Amino acid sequence: MLFQEPPAKSKFQAVILTTSLALFSRNLFMHSVSSQSVLIRFKITSLILLLLFLMLPIVIGSLLYGFYAHDIAWLKNAGICAVACVFLKVLALMLGERLKCSLCMSAPLGNLGRAKHRSAQSFCGSYRVVVSTSILFKGKFRCPYCGEMTGMRVRERSGHRNSR
Repeated sequence: MLFQEPPAKSKFQAVILTTSLALFSRNLFMHSVSSQSVLIRFKITSLILLLLFLMLPIVIGSLLYGFYAHDIAWLKNAGICAVACVFLKVLALMLGERLKCSLCMSAPLGNLGRAKHRSAQSFCGSYRVVVSTSILFKGKFRCPYCGEMTGMRVRERSGHRNSR
């Protein structure tokens, strides 16, 4: 026996001790992504969606200032940024629709228009921004459709398929 449990004085302490050992000895996420390429696509799509979320107010502000100051340079820059926003939006839609939650098989970074889970959170009316920031900064996300946590790590494969 490599690890011996200290004797517990009560049944409650024994339950707390075994629960804490179980939590720290295994991963806390039940679900994970299927491959390294899916993991990279989740991170790239999240980065694109956050860039899009940050660029949209910049485009609107540049347009308003360009109209107010009658400055053609600001209007040209706003037009270039608007074209970049459209390109990023199309790219995010193409990538985001293919990425699926491992439990409910819905696209957490896509625009499905389905009913959200009761614990789903939004920021400025967007559930995708919350999922994107969670993927990039926490390394996990809660699916807005089923409410389950998914870790941004590759699922461990059992070796029974390769042993044939």
